[in-house]
Amino acid sequence: MYAVLVDILSRRCMRAFSIALMKTEPCMTKQNTFGFRPGSNEQRWVWMYAKLYNEEEQFNTQAVLQAAEKGAGFLMKFAKDASTGRCYLILNRDGRPIKMQRTIFSECFYTMAMSEIAKATNQEMYKTEAIQMMDIRIHWVREDDTDIRLGRPPLAGEARSESLAVPMMLLCVTHELQTLDPSLGARYRDRQEWNVHKALSQREGTVILENLSPSGMELPGSLGRLMIPGCL
Repeated sequence: MYAVLVDILSRRCMRAFSIALMKTEPCMTKQNTFGFRPGSNEQRWVWMYAKLYNEEEQFNTQAVLQAAEKGAGFLMKFAKDASTGRCYLILNRDGRPIKMQRTIFSECFYTMAMSEIAKATNQEMYKTEAIQMMDIRIHWVREDDTDIRLGRPPLAGEARSESLAVPMMLLCVTHELQTLDPSLGARYRDRQEWNVHKALSQREGTVILENLSPSGMELPGSLGRLMIPGCL
């Protein structure tokens, strides 16, 4: 059962991810006149160019591959803090960081970009980077989120919560890594089952709430009432 659900949920995540991506304009094009580069978007554009190169014949050109490689090179050089594995949300045009969020999403998009460019180029350094980054993501979510909090400990009156977006995003990324190397399926199987369990544990599967307590209970107030059925 879990294997089927993992596949269904992962594919739905990827479809929603691709639709959202089509609505943005790459900062790697000459048309970008802004003074900054949104890092998480640029990570998704690298993934998109590499994906099109890998899977669509009309985009299987050197121009598309070079655009993807150029973006991947920029990401590896500027988009990540090598000491922590954190990725910046926004950079200026020459690669200096402007903003970093207390979430894992920039890092997830970075991992997806590295995975897809690894398939396009057959370069081991991209594959190694993707797998190492995925292992860090899992550590943050399952064991210790200190690095995500950027030195900001939870306050005494702060309600601890867990977002549905986190397990759904991890499903999406592990699915992508399996397309890079099918043998990784066994490596990530228990994590995928954990993600599905998180998504289906709410009210015995009758509703999908965006935020829950760490123990899976509903939260008081507007945060606990938020429902986003589109996530599934």
